[in-house]
Order: sequence, then C-alpha cells, then structure tokens
Amino acid sequence: MRQSCFFMPRCVAVALLLSGCADLSGPNLTRGPAVCRESAAEPAPSAAALADSLLVIIPDAALTAEQAARVDGLRSRPWAARIEIARIADDAAELLQPGREFMLGVSPTRSFPLQGQRFSPFSSYLYWSGRVTGEFGEASLAFDHNGVYGGLTSIPRDGAGTTYGIEPIGGGLHAVTCVDGSKVPTD
Repeated sequence: MRQSCFFMPRCVAVALLLSGCADLSGPNLTRGPAVCRESAAEPAPSAAALADSLLVIIPDAALTAEQAARVDGLRSRPWAARIEIARIADDAAELLQPGREFMLGVSPTRSFPLQGQRFSPFSSYLYWSGRVTGEFGEASLAFDHNGVYGGLTSIPRDGAGTTYGIEPIGGGLHAVTCVDGSKVPTD
C-alpha cells in the first residue's frame, strides 16, 4: 500500500489513518477507548465558530443506501472506534488556502481550529496541510471532486493525542473516524 500511492488522495487518507476510538453507534461520545471519549458536558460549537467550517457534523444524518454501505465498510475497520457524519462546506477550496483559518468538526461537541501552512494544487486535486491552533497538532488533507480525504492528529496540552480520518461517502457527506491507535496494524 505504501509503495506507489504518494500524494494520491485516497492513499493520503489511508496513510494518515495508519499513522495515528470501539463505539460505532454515533452520538454516544462517552463510550469507546479513552482517546475518543469526549465530555458530554462540552458545548456544541457556536454558530460563529461554524461559519468558517470545512466540515460540520450532522447528528442523525439521513443516509442513502450507498452512503450507509460505505459507512458500514468503514465500521468494519478494526481501528475505527467512532464514526461521525459531516457535510463539507460549499466553499471548501477557498478555505483550504495557506494562512487561512477555519474550523474542522470531528464530533457534535468538538471542532478544531486549523491554519493552513502549505497548499499544492495538482491536476486533479489539491493538497493542503496545516496546524491545529492552540494545541500541538496537524492536519493533512487532499481535496478533489469527491470531497476531502486525509486526517488530523491533535495532542492537547493536558491529555492524550487523538487521530481522526476523513473521507467522502457521497452526496457532499463525509465520514469522520476517530482512530483507536492500539488497533492499527504495525506491519
């Protein structure tokens, strides 16, 4: 898998996932591995914070049969601890610019502020990387006509790091997977 997929969007997503909670039921954020748990008391992001969001989590999203099948495939991955469904911003390409700040939702109660540091347009997609503002962390994303592939790793000053993988499931929707690093193959 590693030998021939450098810079291809789907391979970027897989590489990020493999570098990196086992509740697959969606809205219950207090179950699963500790690295994926979030306080139920954390407030949802404000409307102002969501204004410049690349991905916004949609609790109880209605999925087509094809989208549901893709999510079921993601759930079968041993490292997929929690999966949330998100809608991509209409202006995604505008948000993915160097120096631009935006939010990236990973759960109904957690969004990360990101700032772009690198942007590389290619013929069929663009590659973006940036840092998490206010914590140690980074994100690498590839954007094409299907949506965003990639991931985010964050290590807060007072806790364990968390890795999230992102990939489109169709119709402008994306799966955001919290990764259980203890179940990632090491081969």
